[in-house]
Amino acid sequence: MKKIYIITLFLLTGVFAQAQTSVWDGSRQLWTRGTGTEEDPFLIESAANLAYLSYMVGKAFNTEGLYFKLTTDIDLNGSETQQWIPIGLVNDSYYEDGCLRNMTPVCVGDYSDLTFKGHFDGCGHSISNIYINEITGAAGLFGVLTATEGQTVVENVFVTNGYIKARICGGIAGTCNVSGSNRTLVSHCWNGAEVDGTNAGGIIGDKADMIHNCYNVGNVNGEKAAGGIVSGSSTEVLECYNNGDVTGNGFTGGILGGGLRGNSTIRNCYNTGSVSSTGSSVPQGFTNSVVGGVIGIVTLGTNIMSNCYNVGTVSYEICEPGGVLGWFGSNGVVENAYYLNTCNGGGEGEAMDAEAMRAPEFVEMLNQVDPVWCADTLNMNDGYPILGANNLSVGETSLQSLTVYPNPTNGQFTVEGTGMLSVFNVVGQIVMTLQVNEKAIVELPQGLYFVRLEGEKGMKLTKLIVR
Repeated sequence: MKKIYIITLFLLTGVFAQAQTSVWDGSRQLWTRGTGTEEDPFLIESAANLAYLSYMVGKAFNTEGLYFKLTTDIDLNGSETQQWIPIGLVNDSYYEDGCLRNMTPVCVGDYSDLTFKGHFDGCGHSISNIYINEITGAAGLFGVLTATEGQTVVENVFVTNGYIKARICGGIAGTCNVSGSNRTLVSHCWNGAEVDGTNAGGIIGDKADMIHNCYNVGNVNGEKAAGGIVSGSSTEVLECYNNGDVTGNGFTGGILGGGLRGNSTIRNCYNTGSVSSTGSSVPQGFTNSVVGGVIGIVTLGTNIMSNCYNVGTVSYEICEPGGVLGWFGSNGVVENAYYLNTCNGGGEGEAMDAEAMRAPEFVEMLNQVDPVWCADTLNMNDGYPILGANNLSVGETSLQSLTVYPNPTNGQFTVEGTGMLSVFNVVGQIVMTLQVNEKAIVELPQGLYFVRLEGEKGMKLTKLIVR
């Protein structure tokens, strides 16, 4: 049943240009453009620039309040002899000649001095062939993100493939340090690397804060906890999905393995990957391990899972299984949650057959609160509903440029591009088709739409809100 697609997310407006790929040779080079402000960010223009950022953070360079922008695709050219050093380290020393692993304590100050605290915009560029093996702390493209008053942000980062193994590991980041009202946000990112650790998540390994509009297609394996998006402890997981296989021995879930913080939310998420647990690692206080199609287990606080579904197979040995949820604490709330009746799970949520979950009525059911779901008209998800903000375009090479403005609009909007324009409503019905030659002015009634433009260079899909 499962299909794996490389689905690349672009901004709602702007022009996409195919970038050259910078291949890492293990060297580091200081960036030369930008001042680090929001208006004039430091430009990361090569793999050596990205490696220098890792080096600087590992030497206690304070990134708080600084902005970084990636301008090219990166090939990290990873291997056992050329491993990526995560941007922000815990329990790993970093000297002039590189990272000396498995050393405690860290070599420079407190570990929070060696974490990333800035704003990193990947601008939709790919980062391929990452390789990290046997780090004792937290690892991913970023190791540790520390929340700051101005908010620490990693966005538009696409890790396409590779291998990451550490005690706590994720494709985008290992973990987050969050305190008080300070926040971290990982937004519009996706991961295709294999993630393997004690606590492993497709996007963030453990103790994430806010994860919005992200997805994972890489396989995830966790010795204790595993989740397609995060293995455990997250405040917000909104509009995310997992397509990779998730395997764990303890708490295992298609989106979250186990344990939300108090008053936390998982909303508008879905899982299509297989979720399995051997149950060989039984957490303290539990008779068995727990596995669920969306969430493995939640124990503390008032937590809400809403507008979620699972169509991936749930398999287990001595675990407590759930179609969408393995086990929820007494204060947990499950709303508008569904699972495929052949996935082997049960418990919370409503079981539905495949035909019903592919029907337009199911899209309408999911859109009762937030109008973010749309029909899978392009068969990207085997006919099951998709999230518009996470499936804006499909392809691995150059795409037809498309600009739609204003967005949102009061009714009339302009489309710039060249190709065949198709407009869909949220249940996948075509409401308009039009040949566009450079520019067209279009008018629609109030509602949520998806605007698709197909041309010689490919296709692009944009979500449009008409108020």
